[in-house]
This record gives sequence, C-alpha cells and structure tokens, in this order.
Amino acid sequence: LQADISNYEPNMAIVIRTKNDKKGISRLLTHIVAQRLTYKGRLDVIVVDTESEDGPQDVARAFGAAVVPITQDEFSYPKSINVGLQESKPDVETAFITVGHAQPALSNCLKSGVRHFEDKRVAGTFGTIIPHENASIGEKLLFSDIMRIRKGVKSLRGKRPSLGDMGATNCMIRLATWKKYP
Repeated sequence: LQADISNYEPNMAIVIRTKNDKKGISRLLTHIVAQRLTYKGRLDVIVVDTESEDGPQDVARAFGAAVVPITQDEFSYPKSINVGLQESKPDVETAFITVGHAQPALSNCLKSGVRHFEDKRVAGTFGTIIPHENASIGEKLLFSDIMRIRKGVKSLRGKRPSLGDMGATNCMIRLATWKKYP
C-alpha cells in the first residue's frame, strides 16, 4: 500500500526498540533503506536494544544504525523511547518510533506520515502495523481488530469499533513537542 505524499521531507530520527528481534529488524531496516532512496531529508536510525541475545545489534550496525543498549532493569516503554530520542541530532525535526517485531503497512510510511507535520499544529501521527511472527499476542490481536475496522465489521456489541489512541509503534512525533513533554 502507498499513501499520497507531499514534498515536505525534514531530517528524521527513526527510533526502533528491540529485544531478540534479529529477523524482524532486518526486514524493517530493509523497508527503511528502500524509503531512504527517495526521501530528501536525512534519516538517522537509532536502535534501542534491551539485552538481546539473538544479534539485532549486529544487524542494525550493518545497516548503519546507531545502537543504544539498555538493561532489562532499566526498561520501560517510555524510557526506551526517551533514550532513543535523546540520541537525535539537533537538526532533526520529526521522529518515527517503532519496534523490530512489526512492519509498517505502508511501503512509504515515512513520507506518508511526515507530510502531516507541514501543519505546525500537528504533534503526532500513527499508522497501521503488520506484526511479525515474534510479535506479542496483544499486537497480533490489535492488528486483527484494525483489519476488522477497515473492512467495516461490527463488534460483538453491534457498534463499529474505532482505532483508539496513538500508540508507540509506527508513530511519528514532532521533536520540539517531545522536548517540551518527554
């Protein structure tokens, strides 16, 4: 799938959280490299790894990504995101946040998401993911719910469900907003 895009392509940090996601991060980084070929701004990839034992750190480095390790004791979802965002360069305007065990549904997710930031009132956007086989059961269930929503399937209560709130997988934020409200 592809979405309409604009010419607005600022420098972007891509923060990927991993734990034992070697196979998935390789797919995700290949997806990002393909977008790098046509994206005009700089794309800085930062991988925040929580004590992986299957080697996603090596895969990330082979793709030119910076790797920031954190321990399991330090880990929380917000902390791992904040640690990655702290590594962003000063001229980065937006950040794409995701995980190594899911794939954005759009082949041009970076251009598709960043176009919304032309409007200075926009603080964040998010999109649909396709979980890899090693994703959590929760992510797989959420994905199946989103697919039901897109097909117009009604919930058991007879109402059409909504997508809900912006999560921290396949989302973008304006870095100035994060700096003000980390």
